Amino acid sequence: MIENKPIIIRTIIEMLGAPKEHIQGTLNEYVKKIKDDPEIEVLKEDFEEPKEADKLFSVFVELELKFKTIEQVVWFCFDFMPSSIEIIEPEEVTLDTVHLTDFLNDLQAKLHKLDSMLKNVSAQNQVLKKNGLTMVKNTILVALKDGDKTHEEISALVGVPADHIKKFANALIQEKKIIEKDGKYSLP
Repeated sequence: MIENKPIIIRTIIEMLGAPKEHIQGTLNEYVKKIKDDPEIEVLKEDFEEPKEADKLFSVFVELELKFKTIEQVVWFCFDFMPSSIEIIEPEEVTLDTVHLTDFLNDLQAKLHKLDSMLKNVSAQNQVLKKNGLTMVKNTILVALKDGDKTHEEISALVGVPADHIKKFANALIQEKKIIEKDGKYSLP
């Protein structure tokens, strides 16, 4: 069994974004979610002023939090992704193997769930990317129905930068869907 001593940590949560007011509000909302969690007791909070870095703003808050169990500390780390944590109390934590085994199995289940979600998002991203590429290629083909055009003229019509149009046009040439002659593209 785990010792039944409260765990007190110091943690930093930081965010980067813009505009300044938005990122400050987002951090405040994030801390509110922490405060609303019944398993977390907020002992101290110290918000730092935003600092500008390459047109973005960096903000952070240092929190001192109290938990009933070490498991709650670990779930806090997964759920709120702090930049760093420091355990203040107690100096030592003792676990028995049965309790540790149960905890590690719960941890593995959460990791598998996260892995599955990541794979899902990755698959969706690949579909979106493929569909986006197909849309741009089709838009180029539609633009060429009115006659021969340079990559700059196609760019002006479809709203894609001219250097990107060249890449898509080269792919369409490879696919034998368009031809290029004297810097102008046309349908075959």
